[in-house]
Amino acid sequence: MRCAARWIAGLVLSIAAAAGAQTPAPFTLAQVLSYPYPSGMAAAPTGTAVAWVLDEHGVRNVWTASAPDWTPHRLTAYARDDGQEITQLRFSHDGGTLVYVRGGDHDANWPAPGNLPPDPDHNPIQPKIQILAVSTAGGSPPKVLADGDAPAVSPRGDVVAFVRAGQIWS
Repeated sequence: MRCAARWIAGLVLSIAAAAGAQTPAPFTLAQVLSYPYPSGMAAAPTGTAVAWVLDEHGVRNVWTASAPDWTPHRLTAYARDDGQEITQLRFSHDGGTLVYVRGGDHDANWPAPGNLPPDPDHNPIQPKIQILAVSTAGGSPPKVLADGDAPAVSPRGDVVAFVRAGQIWS
């Protein structure tokens, strides 16, 4: 009987100690929403480089890595969550330039009213859907090529065809 009493007393003391111990912080929605999210991976035609979009706390930037060490490098320096997607990464044939689209809502099931890009900040200057180019070597800011969508880089890398208002441009 005494053995059972000691066992029950030990169990009660263990439960009391466990109840007084610190419990881990709850998993929050903010933690879920701030988790880094990679998307839109593209490979260079030469097979020696890859690029992707990384969403960190809602801020989207383009990253790249190339052979032989495959160390990731950030190519763009967007600093705030303005709701503008980065999509459609396209390498030039030699892998030295990366073309991409910034703006729009390419993941939506339907276009926004008036086919306008998202504007969660209600900015008085309407965001644009633009095609940009950046050197994969880094060190220089992206250059706006045109307002448009769906870029395609020519095999020589000297022309970018794209769609604007339902028409093909270059």
